[in-house]
Amino acid sequence: MDEKPLSAGSVAGNAREHERVNVNWRARIVVGPNQFLDAKVINASVGGVCLLGDHPYRQGTSLQVALAIPTPQDRTRIHFTEVQAKVAYQVMNNHSFKIGLQFTAVDDATVKLIKQWVWS
Repeated sequence: MDEKPLSAGSVAGNAREHERVNVNWRARIVVGPNQFLDAKVINASVGGVCLLGDHPYRQGTSLQVALAIPTPQDRTRIHFTEVQAKVAYQVMNNHSFKIGLQFTAVDDATVKLIKQWVWS
């Protein structure tokens, strides 16, 4: 995996810097060896994703997140990847938590796939 940390200038503090698209993807927040908390990705951009989950996280918390991203052309084909991200915000959403994540490390293939979703 060709994973690159993002430079400070590539993702600004503005959570809406990048165009985003509403999605319905599966995600898992890695909390330990072979330990995960399931979540759902509700929107995505090249700068990060917004998750819906059952557990709160403080702003600034670093997370490792496993994503299952379908290809836009054939949604039966799934790209499995892991990203590093920082919690940008978190708010209650009914009985769940809406968690905005800003990517801090993501591989090129994942960025390319998210671009396909955003621009399709």
